[in-house]
Amino acid sequence: MNTTEYLAAAKQRIGAENSAEMATRLGVTRAAMSRYESGERVMDDYTAARIAEILEIDPLRVIAQANAEREKDEKRAAYWSSIAHAAMTAPSRAYANGVCIM
Repeated sequence: MNTTEYLAAAKQRIGAENSAEMATRLGVTRAAMSRYESGERVMDDYTAARIAEILEIDPLRVIAQANAEREKDEKRAAYWSSIAHAAMTAPSRAYANGVCIM
């Protein structure tokens, strides 16, 4: 999944009716939310972690994907992509308020 797909899934999960509601939930501006949704800008790590919390998945999945999308150097982007993939295939962890409660 790319970050816009994670964002859309989180928006659906909480039942946000519009981007403004999602922006408020994530603590970002409506302008930033619009840029994230359009793919014009990639979310920062904090926002990625908040989205992972909403989706109840390992934050590393979304954070690594965001870094892969932001990275301009191909080798570094590939590195972050491999981290995101590894986090997707790792055993599931349970999260509550952003803290792993295995």
